[in-house]
Amino acid sequence: MSSSSSTTPAKKVGSVTPVIGRFQSIITHVLLVVWAFLVTIGIATVIDPNWLDFISMKEKKDVAMTLESAGNEEFTRGNLREAYRLFREALKVKPDLGNAMVGLGQVQLALGREEEAISFFRKGLENNPILPDFAYGNLGIIYEKRGDFVKALENYHKAAETAPEPTEAYSQLGQIYLKQQQPDSALVYFRAAMDNLMDMRVAYEAILIFTKRFKAEDSALVAFIDEKLEAGIPDEELSRFDIEIFIQSRTSTQRSVIVHHLLGVSLAILGRFDEGIPYIEKALQLAPDNSIIRNDLELARHEQRQAMVSGKP
Repeated sequence: MSSSSSTTPAKKVGSVTPVIGRFQSIITHVLLVVWAFLVTIGIATVIDPNWLDFISMKEKKDVAMTLESAGNEEFTRGNLREAYRLFREALKVKPDLGNAMVGLGQVQLALGREEEAISFFRKGLENNPILPDFAYGNLGIIYEKRGDFVKALENYHKAAETAPEPTEAYSQLGQIYLKQQQPDSALVYFRAAMDNLMDMRVAYEAILIFTKRFKAEDSALVAFIDEKLEAGIPDEELSRFDIEIFIQSRTSTQRSVIVHHLLGVSLAILGRFDEGIPYIEKALQLAPDNSIIRNDLELARHEQRQAMVSGKP
């Protein structure tokens, strides 16, 4: 009886000791892991104090772009105050969002605040907006309105270079050259605008630029279009991608009216009435209530008759 009672405590002590040892081992490992984690954070902070921003960068970008997209919708509806607020909110989330800066520039321009608009457009361009042609095009409009044709041309050229579909920029360039009494140069750009409306190969190029700019996931499609552009695209292949839909979605009827009208006027100024008058007639057909086009058509026909009477070629 006494022997059994004397051995029992010895067994309990022996079973507790390994448990304590294992517990201490676990605590040691945990402390080592925590220490290593803290050291890693310290090193990362020394290398880049703002490294934690990368954790939420994608989320911030998504939120900011959602706000910017909503701002564009409100701007399109004419709700300038709400558009301005949304663009500002987007910049609070992501201060370097070039698209939102360009959006603020559009709002300021719509309010007639040209200097503020110029400032926002330039800041937007410094921060790589997705579609810089909007900023360049609006800067061109401002400088053209001020009579600074040198800066207007510079910005319209940049708009044409960066636009996925540069028809409008070509048309604006043509108008500037026409105002400067340079009908030959105007004709070059009005013809480029017309070709952009009619030539399916230009649509392929626009799609290529568009997909690359937005980093389309279907890289095989981009590579295929690139290959076709270099090789030359047979006409029978053009319908395979329904390019007509793409052109219609990015080219308004009004823009077509402007291009036809100004191309016709430019040809008429050069005395090439047989070529120019059909373009003006087409513009009037598209916009039958436009008195300016109607007057230009009558003037072109009158000058054509005068040229025939005087015997000019």
